[in-house]
Amino acid sequence: MSVETPLSIAVVTVSDTRTEETDKSGSALIGFLQEAGHKLHSKIIVKDEIKDLRSLVSTHISDPEVHAVLTTGGTGFTKRDNTQEAIQPLFETDIDGFGNYFANYLMKKLVVRQSNPGFSLGWLMAQSFSAYRARLEHAPRAGIK
Repeated sequence: MSVETPLSIAVVTVSDTRTEETDKSGSALIGFLQEAGHKLHSKIIVKDEIKDLRSLVSTHISDPEVHAVLTTGGTGFTKRDNTQEAIQPLFETDIDGFGNYFANYLMKKLVVRQSNPGFSLGWLMAQSFSAYRARLEHAPRAGIK
């Protein structure tokens, strides 16, 4: 699959335990985006600290060379899973009901505590690999381009 205009995408893995060698989700996202014809801008593993994650994502959003930021991790059930809390304030617009559109699909694939997407500077932000795949596969049906 190829795209007309490849995006330059930053991949951020949120984890207190993952390393470059054990980061399967980040590697899977990179493979998925490259398979779709996009370019990897950077891959970073960040601890699940709200301030650090928010700062990192905000820096990427402000970088004109980064067209999209994909985060993976930090959406589980523990108190250390803070991805949603960290990036929610960066959304310019919440996509009300959009997460619910995929709830049935996602629940068939995995258990996710948080999967609310939002837009910041015109880019869709989601928080799980399966959510990305679902949104990319089903977004046209939901009227998202």
